[in-house]
Amino acid sequence: MRARFKHLGRAAVCAIVLLLAPSAGQAAILAPGDTAMPDLLTDAVLFSSVVAFVDEVPFSNLLYSGNLSAAVVETASGTLDFYYQITNNPTSSSTLRRNTEAVFTQGSTVFLTDVYYRDDPSGLGSLFTAGDAGATPLSADRSLFDGGEVVGFNFGLATPGINPGETSRILVIRTNAVAFTTGFSALINGITTNVDTFAPAAAPVPEPASLLLLSSAFAAAGYMARHRAKRRKPTSA
Repeated sequence: MRARFKHLGRAAVCAIVLLLAPSAGQAAILAPGDTAMPDLLTDAVLFSSVVAFVDEVPFSNLLYSGNLSAAVVETASGTLDFYYQITNNPTSSSTLRRNTEAVFTQGSTVFLTDVYYRDDPSGLGSLFTAGDAGATPLSADRSLFDGGEVVGFNFGLATPGINPGETSRILVIRTNAVAFTTGFSALINGITTNVDTFAPAAAPVPEPASLLLLSSAFAAAGYMARHRAKRRKPTSA
């Protein structure tokens, strides 16, 4: 029995190490204060991995109008990607220059982020389209002074931007989060307009009752092990 508990302890340590280690295939992290060029993401996506979405949520102001689609996609490693795509209506009088997503911190938790864009919407159903070649993000950044709450995609101060009648590439933020909550996206050019979307969240903590039940189970197992050991101990003559 003692040997079994020894193996159980080793297995628990291995599981903790795997949970804390960064997932394989994750590219360079966009840390708070960093700026980077988004990479083209070509990973295959199954529609069954889409765990939440909002489709073509409208936005409008005096300069521009359009819609934004967003989704939360679970990766093969169990972490979450956050997808966004913006359409600028043909009737808009302004080109969209920047899009930001919030919030990517929660309390003391600063979620890891990496930025991508996709050309191919295959596997995502009708939630996203292929987008326009002229609406590719030129850079991405993460805010510094608020601890990295905001991740932004820049489409150019002059050209190309997201012009009236264009749809952006599919913007992707890859995280180490395993849960999500409500967040918001901002469309920016002279006027800022917010749209409700998604953001990462800390994993739920086990309830006290669950922790008590688990500790009781381990205590019972330890008692049974000691009781059996005493029964098997040979008595002195």
